[in-house]
Amino acid sequence: MVCNISPNGTNVVYAEIQFGDHYKSTTGGSNWFAINNGITGSGQWVTAVAEDQTPGNSNHLYTASTGGIFRTTNGGSLWVNVGSHTANWIDLSPINGDVVWTVAGTSVKLTTDDGGTWTDAAPFGFPTGAATKIAADPFNVDGAYVSFSGYTVGNARVAKTSDGGASWTSLTGNLPAMPVNAIAPDDLDPTRIYIGTDVGVWATTNGGASWAPFEVGLPNTVISDLEIQRSSRKLVAGTHGRGAWEVSITDGPSTGAALATPPTLHLMFDPPAPNPVSRDTVFRFAAKYDGEVTLSVYDVNGRLVNEVVRATHGDGIIRLAPWVADDVPSGVYFAVLKAGAEQISRKIVVTK
Repeated sequence: MVCNISPNGTNVVYAEIQFGDHYKSTTGGSNWFAINNGITGSGQWVTAVAEDQTPGNSNHLYTASTGGIFRTTNGGSLWVNVGSHTANWIDLSPINGDVVWTVAGTSVKLTTDDGGTWTDAAPFGFPTGAATKIAADPFNVDGAYVSFSGYTVGNARVAKTSDGGASWTSLTGNLPAMPVNAIAPDDLDPTRIYIGTDVGVWATTNGGASWAPFEVGLPNTVISDLEIQRSSRKLVAGTHGRGAWEVSITDGPSTGAALATPPTLHLMFDPPAPNPVSRDTVFRFAAKYDGEVTLSVYDVNGRLVNEVVRATHGDGIIRLAPWVADDVPSGVYFAVLKAGAEQISRKIVVTK
């Protein structure tokens, strides 16, 4: 469910199966043995596990169960309870591994002495859904990012602290009302952040003031986890049902190179709103294309449900097109905007 690979270039791999059953391989994954000694209680279906990324400390990991927060300093030979609370996600600072962040619901806790004492972060101060992930800031030992789930309009999708949780800033910007399931701050550029949502990967290059879909080479589907492979500069996305994907991202400004940005597309297709939909929703789209442009809705088996728009050409003007879901049963559907060989799809959930 969660995998951690030693940052020291060894063959040590940590992994788990459902409900926090932990395993380790010292042979690059060819052989495994259990490492649950000391852990009490049971983990979540996907249990948080975080490994120290500072040099020489790959035997230092954290996990959580109904029994509390557990730490190992010997690669899983023994886990010690270092916190009475629990967490749905954990992250260790890549600057100082003694600084550990946990989040559960809307509660964030922080330790700066490797689990010796824990401090409650301040409330966010603005409406949010339940937190999905927490990520330590790679540039600030007192900083962290939190992502949130939910479709409620007006709720924050991403938040940031720079002062050890004493205060929070919403980085929602222009993000639509959609769940954000994962977050990966770029370790070479403090203004660039990637997030995994229910409708693919999005990115910001201005610290969260504005966001855009980062769709080139990645699927437009539910993204459950995001990681940056530092040495190869790969953004790796774990999806729900479509496997793992990776795309190259170039070095950030600290090396003097330009950041990777998606090429200009002829199509623009925002996530539909509202979504989920009980009766009707609205598509906001644009197409710049000399040939035919279509906007259609399909079911999960690829069968055409409705043809919403068919135009002889695309003039590039942003338009709104309503779709009424009265005549379709509850379920998952896909709206597809297509022009020539290019297309963008958006998932729609119909609930009645």
